[in-house]
Amino acid sequence: MKVIKLAFGNGPDAPTPPPANSSYAIGPVTLRNITIKGAGSYGLEFYNVLGTGNFSSITVTGAALGGLSNPNNKYTIIRGAGNSGW
Repeated sequence: MKVIKLAFGNGPDAPTPPPANSSYAIGPVTLRNITIKGAGSYGLEFYNVLGTGNFSSITVTGAALGGLSNPNNKYTIIRGAGNSGW
């Protein structure tokens, strides 16, 4: 897998990104046993989205910009055991 991206709106490069919308929260999400290799940006990216996710045994390697992007911590990440690289 290359990347996990949850987003609302046009993304961080849009001239005026829309505000996070609590009416459209994403969650609860549970992800387990995933390896992300060589993402072109971030391995896990949560842009302008609200919600909650449980993440266990998620490994990110070789992501160009880093393992995790979650501006202003709008998305609640619950980290379980076995995560690395983010």
